Amino acid sequence: MPKRDPVDQTLVEFILKTIKSRSTNQLLEYNSRMNMTLREMTKSGLTADQLNALPIHFILDSVNKGEISKEELIDAGLNEEAIMVVEGGRTEEEEGGGVGEGGGTETETPLPPPPLQRKRPPIGDPIRDEDISIKHGGLSQESLLSEIRSGDALIEDIQTGINRKLISKEDLFESGCKAEFIERLLSYSSVPIKFPSIKELEPLRKNATDIYLLGRRGSGKSTMLASFFNYAKSMGVIVNTQDSSFGNKYRNQLQLGMIEGHLPSSTPKQFINHIPINLKFENNIYHQPLNFLDMAGELIDDVYEEGISGFQTYKDFLENQNDKILIFVINYFENKTKIAEQEQHLDELFSIIKKFNITRKTIGVYLLLTKADLFPDSNKQKFCDDFINKHYIGLLNTIKTDRKDHKYVIRSFPFSIGPTKFSYILEDCDPNTNTNLITYPKILMQQFEEDCPVSRRGL
Repeated sequence: MPKRDPVDQTLVEFILKTIKSRSTNQLLEYNSRMNMTLREMTKSGLTADQLNALPIHFILDSVNKGEISKEELIDAGLNEEAIMVVEGGRTEEEEGGGVGEGGGTETETPLPPPPLQRKRPPIGDPIRDEDISIKHGGLSQESLLSEIRSGDALIEDIQTGINRKLISKEDLFESGCKAEFIERLLSYSSVPIKFPSIKELEPLRKNATDIYLLGRRGSGKSTMLASFFNYAKSMGVIVNTQDSSFGNKYRNQLQLGMIEGHLPSSTPKQFINHIPINLKFENNIYHQPLNFLDMAGELIDDVYEEGISGFQTYKDFLENQNDKILIFVINYFENKTKIAEQEQHLDELFSIIKKFNITRKTIGVYLLLTKADLFPDSNKQKFCDDFINKHYIGLLNTIKTDRKDHKYVIRSFPFSIGPTKFSYILEDCDPNTNTNLITYPKILMQQFEEDCPVSRRGL
């Protein structure tokens, strides 16, 4: 491993944890600026697609420098054409396919990163924020501080800014961040998860209630689940079941993230996850087996674009005789265009669900309006009902028409976890002071207790 100063090493370790999310240009920049080797990248989980997108001269240069071996590249998924170039030791341009009379060109060595540039006022003049412009790796102190104040900064940029000493914890404190929040912000990391394909999922258990979570990308489905699981666990009503090993791990990760005030990132496209739990309430001698089905928002968009064919892949997995509760997670917008787009997608999705006879076994449809902390009315339930009746009347009428044949309950709820900063960090993750973490998951849990059948079978 290359020798680095402690600050660089900390930053490199953070980047390597999230290497799968990095672009080709970012990878090349990390190599140039921080001497991050290709071996470090591949050992940290660089995908074959990422590897094969890198310029061949960069890969060949890494081999020639002894930073990685041909065998390691093969194990990492390097394609055959690139392997042949590596074995030959020259690129195609060097073999005669380049520009110019001789046909050969030398690979240009990337320029070293520019030094930190600091502009300070004359000696004796007071230092003002606008007088200092520090840049590194595309980050500017001035623009980063501006984004922090507006709440638009990326977490990764803030962490990089701290590690590179572009900004300090004092800057974050002065922007309104509390000391406890700053520590949670700097410890945040988006850990890559290998989600199973539909073929790898364990079958849905029978004699349970299937809870469908339906909503577009960014609507807050996974965040709602994390809040619910954390609250239910704190109340001692969750009983583990071994019907889905991945589902259990994912649930635990969601819950731990909520304890730390770290929100989950979006689930990948074409992803559906089965999270089974049993709810066992103190005043009930029986338990309620629930199968939570967390569906990726991009899957919802695909269904809208492709119609029934977009849902056909999941039909065999979802088809059973279990009771169903459909939860439409609706992202609270004030923009009328976004409201209309969201309703069109959800209305189309419900029609397809109906076409597949899923509503035949449905016992409840919940319309859950997120971001209740942003509602302009203090009466959150009334505002939620009025908002849905005004802006989602098409979806609501479609559901009511279907209910005439299948006799299920229709309910609407507000939901919130409280204010967030920088998209993925809760401002306050303590339920004693952030009552959203109790109020809203409690409402949902009470409805499950009321609407879902119990099982008299032993746990």
